[in-house]
Amino acid sequence: RGLNKSQGDQHDDHDSAQEPLLPDNQQQQQQKPDKMNLKEALLLCIPTGFDLAATTLMNVGLLYVAASVFQILRGAEVVFAALFAVTFLKRPLNRWHYGGVALCMVGISLVGVSRVLAGKGEGGGGADSLQGGPGGAADPKKAALGMALILLSQVTGVSAIGGRGGERGLQ
Repeated sequence: RGLNKSQGDQHDDHDSAQEPLLPDNQQQQQQKPDKMNLKEALLLCIPTGFDLAATTLMNVGLLYVAASVFQILRGAEVVFAALFAVTFLKRPLNRWHYGGVALCMVGISLVGVSRVLAGKGEGGGGADSLQGGPGGAADPKKAALGMALILLSQVTGVSAIGGRGGERGLQ
């Protein structure tokens, strides 16, 4: 038999053509899904805890910096994922990976330094400052604290992934 079947050959596959693609309701009711045991449930709590900590740190950091700075600092996850992939997964990076990580670091550094230096001026940082909001964005120490919390949240977030995000992204 080849790939092209004549009409006479099609009646030979009668049994396989009659099988449904999906099981009917009776078969589905008989097959009960496996119950998650306690060990699996507790293992699920580990990355959940890391994610909760990362989200909390990120949101507290957002109180001290402008939203634009917050979004740029979230790009640090690429840097930490690459660092974790090399350190823990022993994955080598090629020159394109190093170039991308270097560009991320330059951009994040420029935004961070400009934010801290802008807080020392008279206006408190321009249009994207909170200007006396709950975080007091005009204070460079509070801005630095907010950026540190956001960067720490990125490290925690990459830890929650367990290196899988870095592993997939750096292949």
